Amino acid sequence: MYHFLPTLLISYKASAIPSKIRLSVDNRGKLYTCAMVDPDAPSRKQSAAGQQWLHFLWSNIKLQPDGELSLENATELMSYAGPTPPSGTGLHRYVFLCFQQHSRSQPKRDIAEARNGFQIDKFAERNDLGNPKGCHYFLVEHA
Repeated sequence: MYHFLPTLLISYKASAIPSKIRLSVDNRGKLYTCAMVDPDAPSRKQSAAGQQWLHFLWSNIKLQPDGELSLENATELMSYAGPTPPSGTGLHRYVFLCFQQHSRSQPKRDIAEARNGFQIDKFAERNDLGNPKGCHYFLVEHA
C-alpha cells in the first residue's frame, strides 16, 4: 500500500539540509530501506527513461513509535546530497521512497555505487524489497 503525502515546492536553499522523515504505516519495529532520487536529472528533456540521480540511500532503518525514521544503527549506502537542479532546467521532482525489508540485511551495493544513472526499481528488485511502503516527492527549481 502506498502512502502519499502532500507535494511541496521547496526553496533551493532549504532543500540542502535533510529534514526529519516520518512514515504513516502500521509496521512499527520493522526495518526499511529508503532512497531519494531525482528522475528529472539532468533535465526533464534529457533524462534517460527509468534512470535517476541518487541523492541518498540507507538500509536497516528502524521506524520509531512516533513514525519517525531513525538512522541510528542504520547502514549508509550513499550519503545525502541535497538537490542541485541545474540552472534553466525547470522544476525537478525529488522522490523519497521507503521499502520494508524482510530482515536486517546488507543490500547488494553494485547497483548503488554511482549516483548518476541509478535505477531504484532495479535496486529494489535485486534486493527483494517489493513495492514501496511509503512515497513522497517535492519540487525544487534552481534559484
